[in-house]
Formats: sequence, structure tokens, C-alpha cells
Amino acid sequence: MKSFFNSEKGFIISLDSMFALLVLLTIFVTATFYLGRINSDSASIINLRETALDTITVLDKSGQLSEAIIQNDFSGLRSFLNKLPHSLCADLRIYNRNNLSVPEANVLRIDCKKNFNDSATIKRTVIVKESSQSSIYLAEIILWYRGE
Repeated sequence: MKSFFNSEKGFIISLDSMFALLVLLTIFVTATFYLGRINSDSASIINLRETALDTITVLDKSGQLSEAIIQNDFSGLRSFLNKLPHSLCADLRIYNRNNLSVPEANVLRIDCKKNFNDSATIKRTVIVKESSQSSIYLAEIILWYRGE
């Protein structure tokens, strides 16, 4: 009689685990179905925007934007842009607040052409302090995916 209960108990545990596995599999298939329907284009635009925001924030907070403006040497900015992932192209423009129609500097990543459909643009105000004077500039970065 004792062996009969042991085998029955094992069957109930196995049935319970099979039911749990079935529920887990159903949840996994449902999640995969809905996640597969997400449009990757919208995710890539969000990724571009976040990368553009991060890039211009790092350039500003590290002082590279201010230094480039003061020294009128933008090679350090180009070097920074060239270190971005290979799939990204970037165009950094710096405007003086007195003339927002013509950039004082335009730094384009090497081997990038301005032939993009989707891009992300982020603008940031940069305050440059030279001796006792402060000047206001506008930095604008445009990021897009490199075309094949």
C-alpha cells in the first residue's frame, strides 16, 4: 500500500510541473508574438535620438565644445565624432547667437554623406567664458545611420 501512495504522489507532482510548464510556454509564446510586432523603425529613431543627446552632452560637459570654440580648432570634435559606432554618421554645427542662420563651424564625420531619410537632431546652448566675457553659442548635432 505504501508504494502505491508514493507512485501516486509522484504522478501528481509531475502533472503539476507539466501544467506549470504549459503556462510558462504560453506566456513565452504570447510575449514573443507581441514583441515581434514592434516596429523596429521607431526603436531605431529613439536610439538615434538618445545617442545624439548623449554625444552632445558628453562634448559639452567635458568642455570640448567650449575649448574648440575658444581655440577655433575643431579637429578634436571631428576625432570624437569619428569614434562613434561605424553605423552612425554625425554632423555637428556650432552657431553664434548673433547669427543662427550660418554656422561658425560645421564638423562632419569622415566618409559620411548627407543622404539620410531618418535622422535625429539635438540642439544645446553652450556658454563660453573667455577672461571676463561670456558668449552664447548654439550647438546642433544631427545623427543618422550610414547608408550602404
